Amino acid sequence: MKINCFLTRLSVILTLTSCTIKEDRDPCPCRLNIIVDGAASLSDRLSVSGWSDNGERLFHDRIKVADYPDGYAKKVKKGFLKVCAVGGIESMTVKDGSLYIPTGKECDGIWAYSGGMVDATGDDAEDKVVLHKNHTRIYFQLDSLTLEKGDVILRLVGNVSGVEMPSLKPVHGDFNCFATMDAEGYHTATVPRQNDDSMILEVFINGILTRTVRIGEIIVNSGYSWVKEDLDDLFLSISIFSGTEVSISINDWMTDRLTYTI
Repeated sequence: MKINCFLTRLSVILTLTSCTIKEDRDPCPCRLNIIVDGAASLSDRLSVSGWSDNGERLFHDRIKVADYPDGYAKKVKKGFLKVCAVGGIESMTVKDGSLYIPTGKECDGIWAYSGGMVDATGDDAEDKVVLHKNHTRIYFQLDSLTLEKGDVILRLVGNVSGVEMPSLKPVHGDFNCFATMDAEGYHTATVPRQNDDSMILEVFINGILTRTVRIGEIIVNSGYSWVKEDLDDLFLSISIFSGTEVSISINDWMTDRLTYTI
């Protein structure tokens, strides 16, 4: 008699605390497996977030890619959602669902993914993260006559201050950064994906603003695309005094160049 009473109570407990085939499974979470294999070479740590179809952030995690060779599992409420992942974050910060560049800093070398809507209405779902280059490294080569004028400093000024998540669209806001000298003697700066051609290059010589170049227009007129999934790098040769020209090439110094008068 006592055994039968115990078994009855046990049956009631199991019914109340588990998801069974006989009952409505909607309250049970979906196991979302996010495949990140292959992303380790692009980003040691990945910021992974899930977003509902109405723009609500469902989760946000920072994971070490190497720890999840078979995928990153996450329990989520059943429904439809979008996965966003960003790697390469160093100085940029997350605020109100967007990734922002600190004032006076260049853009981080971010790689990002924003997938389609995932059907997570069942018990299991899967999405594969494929990171894409979401930054542009600009290399500036100055002619010898410009360098002879004194200490040259370059500053880029634009109107994109970050990246919106999960769409990865440019966020409108003030941006400026000074180019730095790399090991090969080029002035370099990293900028985010642009939404127009308004970016400006300021040339300072011995601390004095000597020239302003509408570099955004030159970049767009060269055929460069800011909407490509993977952004190309840019290589610009600038002659401020001898001919006042800018020569621009995409990908490297050896590709075909277009020259513009400034």
